[in-house]
Amino acid sequence: MGYFPYCLVGVKIHPIVPEMSNSVPLYLSLAGDSPFRDEFETKSQVDFSDAVYNKIHKNKNVSWSVGAYLEDRSAGLDKYPQMREQKRYYHLGVDINFEKGTDIFAPLDGVIVRSEYEPGIGNYGGLVVLKCTENETSFYLLFGHLERHSLPTVGSEIKVGTALAKIGDFCENGGWYQHLHLQVLTEQAYAEGWVNKGYCALDEIPTISKYAPDPTVFLIV
Repeated sequence: MGYFPYCLVGVKIHPIVPEMSNSVPLYLSLAGDSPFRDEFETKSQVDFSDAVYNKIHKNKNVSWSVGAYLEDRSAGLDKYPQMREQKRYYHLGVDINFEKGTDIFAPLDGVIVRSEYEPGIGNYGGLVVLKCTENETSFYLLFGHLERHSLPTVGSEIKVGTALAKIGDFCENGGWYQHLHLQVLTEQAYAEGWVNKGYCALDEIPTISKYAPDPTVFLIV
């Protein structure tokens, strides 16, 4: 399914968080060879989040950080049973790291097809799925780790640039450090129930573009 991001050619994308356009992000790698990995493993998520934002605040040219698509996070995720059982360690989205309460905005026109709260440590917490259709091609944008009480109503028609929800705190985002998980899902992926699958196994990577293509186009605005 090579249609993505070709269906977005000529389409104006609104920044998911306006500050993304004003500074270069800190790259927050959680891969096995990253210095951030040790902090992620040894600190609580509260302390890790504080450490990340302390690093950001010390650099006047940086106001956010980003985590990579298809990054191998096995070193930090092996403690979560739902990841370990299926060896799902490869990140299917990008992490856009802003602090709790930050408003996120619709990058495109769409319709809210899922808006719910997924409880449990290691899960999404607040979750929104926006169905978009551009150049006669439909796909879905998944936003995870959101503030529970900011979620929109299913069926709402959303215009590009409209506020969708807010980034959640530890108590409502699955127990993670404060950030937004952004993922693209194809129609096939949505039909096959990939909404609650933010990581994949190594043997799924060769065909992953059929299900969760690279969402980094939404970081270039």
